[in-house]
Amino acid sequence: MKAKLLVWVPGLIMLASTVTCNSEAVRVTFDYVLKKAIKRTQAPFRSPTQDLPDVLKNLTYDQYREIEFRHEKALWLAEDLPFRVEFFLPRLHL
Repeated sequence: MKAKLLVWVPGLIMLASTVTCNSEAVRVTFDYVLKKAIKRTQAPFRSPTQDLPDVLKNLTYDQYREIEFRHEKALWLAEDLPFRVEFFLPRLHL
């Protein structure tokens, strides 16, 4: 995915681009994200840890700490961008 527009909002940097979601193309813009955020605030909170498979739910604190991201697999690493995205598991132990 090529970035088409970099939008700066205090505390938030977003890329406007077209992504495919559920078999339909969606133009991701600030307004799109804002509408999604407003819609989410109107629904009751649902912890993302509820959706984890048992193998992740049952990790001990030490096992969780051993999980490391493979930096060479970062999203947009091969692009000539001043940033990259690394994904992490949700925090299980606070």
